[in-house]
Amino acid sequence: MSKKSIKQKPSETAMFAALHRAIANKEFRNERFGSDYLAEYFLPSHFKFFIKFKKIRTNVKNRFNKFLPGLHEYMIARTAYFKLD
Repeated sequence: MSKKSIKQKPSETAMFAALHRAIANKEFRNERFGSDYLAEYFLPSHFKFFIKFKKIRTNVKNRFNKFLPGLHEYMIARTAYFKLD
């Protein structure tokens, strides 16, 4: 068990949001839906390594969509919408 207090731990929700944005950035290459080039910097090092591979990115999206259909698309659409303002 980690000895860090809750204030010292990074938010898992924020990390998974950054993961979706980083995957979109890798796939869409700074087009409208993948323009968050900084998201990758907020990920743990093992996530940064694994999202380099298209097969793994596809697997991550499919796993999320299996349990929460449309989650990946929602996350990248939300990012694109906020960018419009």
